[in-house]
Amino acid sequence: MSSNLQIFTPETLAAMSPAAQNHLGPVLAQLEAFLADNFVKATNLAELSQAGALHRFMDCLPPIILDDDGEYVGSEKKAHLISYERVEDTYEHLPVIMALAHEGGNVGGMVAPDTRSKGLNYESMVHRLTRHSPQQLICTSGLLPGPKSTQIYCDFMKQMIAKHASWLANECNLIPEGDRENLRHWFRNMEEITGQKARFASELRVTLDERNLNTISARLEDFDLDEYEHLMNTLVQKHENYSRYNVLDHLFLSDAFMMLEKSQDTALVLKVLTNKARFWAGKIEPSLSFHDDLTEQLLACALFTHPEHYKRAGLGLRNLIGLQPDRAVFPFVEDLLAGPLAFFSISRQLSSFSMTNSLGRLMTYTEAMLPEFGVDKLIENSGFTNTRTMELLKLQGGHSPALEVMLADGAVPQRLAEPLLDIINETASHAAYQPASLLSLLATMIHRVKSSSSDSHLNNKWIDELDENGIKRVRGAYFKPAMLARPGLKAELIAYLDKLEGVTANHLQLTGIDAADVPHIVSKMPLNDQGKLFSVDLGL
Repeated sequence: MSSNLQIFTPETLAAMSPAAQNHLGPVLAQLEAFLADNFVKATNLAELSQAGALHRFMDCLPPIILDDDGEYVGSEKKAHLISYERVEDTYEHLPVIMALAHEGGNVGGMVAPDTRSKGLNYESMVHRLTRHSPQQLICTSGLLPGPKSTQIYCDFMKQMIAKHASWLANECNLIPEGDRENLRHWFRNMEEITGQKARFASELRVTLDERNLNTISARLEDFDLDEYEHLMNTLVQKHENYSRYNVLDHLFLSDAFMMLEKSQDTALVLKVLTNKARFWAGKIEPSLSFHDDLTEQLLACALFTHPEHYKRAGLGLRNLIGLQPDRAVFPFVEDLLAGPLAFFSISRQLSSFSMTNSLGRLMTYTEAMLPEFGVDKLIENSGFTNTRTMELLKLQGGHSPALEVMLADGAVPQRLAEPLLDIINETASHAAYQPASLLSLLATMIHRVKSSSSDSHLNNKWIDELDENGIKRVRGAYFKPAMLARPGLKAELIAYLDKLEGVTANHLQLTGIDAADVPHIVSKMPLNDQGKLFSVDLGL
């Protein structure tokens, strides 16, 4: 392999997560073969793009394999530079596309020249750009925290504005009229960040009056909170719109990113940004009970892609763990109080805002930024109040030592038992848990079965009592897989039932424990329950 041939420079590769670059090794090998076979001169991907040969490489057949006699025996597996599906939450290769622009390559070279060939789905990529704040796009795309990543993003946006503003303008025309001015505000911030002005894109020009234009163009030193409030109230027509994801992304977060990129005066930027965050906090949640916490978390989200500013502002682990998000009534506010990890994991491309498939990439970014953060640390410090704890537990493989400690202490809310068991089932992580820990979760199901005691009742009225069908479902869904996967659990269940008052035949049916294995428990049952077990044993 040619020693001077590379996909990207080491510095650019270092800004990409391992998952984002792990397929580039085979691509490099096939790139070398392509250059040799097609007599194309290039030392990297950007040069190949500049030569107009990038798409030819992406669409070429993989190298053939010959035996020792030179006979054809097959061909290598095609190493794809990027995946060809729509650029949405599941898309894994956005860092490759952005890095190409950063190093001077033409992103348009990835677009298929006709509909019969594979290539970058450009329209969906533009759609994704306009639906996300710079912060969210960077930290969920597969980049790592640091100045290099923000520069990659900025260079990418510069090319998009210079060469493909018409596509961005088209996106503006596709959204509701009430949101267009907000998108134009986002676009203006992108122009300010990159120093690149769009040509022939009148649809993207802000249409504000002189007073508001003066406000958005004012120097940081001349920031006036009253004028800013007037500008925002002009752009945000309804008060409730302040709590919309796209409004915050386009008006607050993109604005913050622009200030951080343009100014070297960190103290001044933080002063102005804090005033803006406090204004937004008051609009999002009129209650003053956690106004300061909401302001702080807005700042944390705004500074998340600028680690040096994030830490300089005194932000850190506690902001990722969350500032008591369970106080919030509305999901939007709850996610904000939970911090950047929660807020940026919400999809901006789905009709119903939900978890994205980019949570793993976001977690990689977060742990690179603050190595002391992790799923166990999150559970240890906040239990399950953070809105992303469950998803992160699943991402970790379903097991957490911190969760086992909570289970031992009886600190896990009973309402979470079934969701946690679902995660353990899905990740097949039963064997990682102590039998006593699994028992703690399963015991909540046991207590949903009515006991034989005349004065007994379910302790938690909001939990439905299990009927016959429910017993069958829960046994098959939770008890059976847990007992198969974890030796020792059966003994724990028997010991638990032995101490439980009012055990009935239904309890044994729920757990899947044979009456013959627990005669001491059966002997304490009412005679009608013993008879029920006898009938079941005989198949009557």
